[in-house]
Amino acid sequence: MTWGEQTDVPESADWYNSNYIIAWGSNVPQTRTPDAHFLTEVRYKGAKTVSITPDYAEISKLTDEWLSPKQGTDAALGMAFGHVILKEFHLENPSEYFTDYVRRYTDFPMLVILEKHDDDSFKSTRFLRASDLTKDLGQENNPEWKTIAFDENSKSLVSPQGSIGYRWGQKGKWNIEAREGAKGKEVKLQLSFIGKDVTPVAFPHFAATNSNDHWAGCNQEEIQVRNVPTQLIKSATGEKLVVASVYDLMMANYGIDRGLGGKRCCLQF
Repeated sequence: MTWGEQTDVPESADWYNSNYIIAWGSNVPQTRTPDAHFLTEVRYKGAKTVSITPDYAEISKLTDEWLSPKQGTDAALGMAFGHVILKEFHLENPSEYFTDYVRRYTDFPMLVILEKHDDDSFKSTRFLRASDLTKDLGQENNPEWKTIAFDENSKSLVSPQGSIGYRWGQKGKWNIEAREGAKGKEVKLQLSFIGKDVTPVAFPHFAATNSNDHWAGCNQEEIQVRNVPTQLIKSATGEKLVVASVYDLMMANYGIDRGLGGKRCCLQF
């Protein structure tokens, strides 16, 4: 549960279904006082709770662990969490729990179009859409709003249910399900094109040289070029498009070394 759109998340009683809760960015006892008892009561069934806040806030005294990062470093801490998850539970010791979750409920399998950045590299642009493909890939309703992934079962491009293009004009197709939108057949979305082509992709490195009184820059290039597994597909106009999955782009952006080579294949600390 994230507090992004407050009206589009489970109710607080659903916290009781959790086994591990990280309270980050919400001081529940103070700002959500009527809901606080759900956070404390779930501990009676063995759930572990962690608070992340620079100061010893009210939430901190209710959790098993308290992390107190320096103000302004939350983003770095979050990136570190992501790096551990991707490296340990996707690369080194793949967990079905993790891979099945991101396959079903995130945009990781969705394909992104790459375009030339310079003579030596490409850059990511936008999601591949049904409208980019021949006959809109059979999608008559809002094809320009339907993202595309690769199905391991049929070995073909599909438009999985649940993207924004299904939100209006198609009754009963809005829910995220492991099904293709036009015919409703079951799909298993492919996360990676590793083993296929490899393309150098440029990523911005925002901490390259930005030193200040609080932290030091990395003294590295502002543009990091890393090798990404890619696939060539044919568009509706006959143009050859280079595409990569969000999963592969994310692994590269995090600097996870997957044995693809390159000058900056992994993060350097």
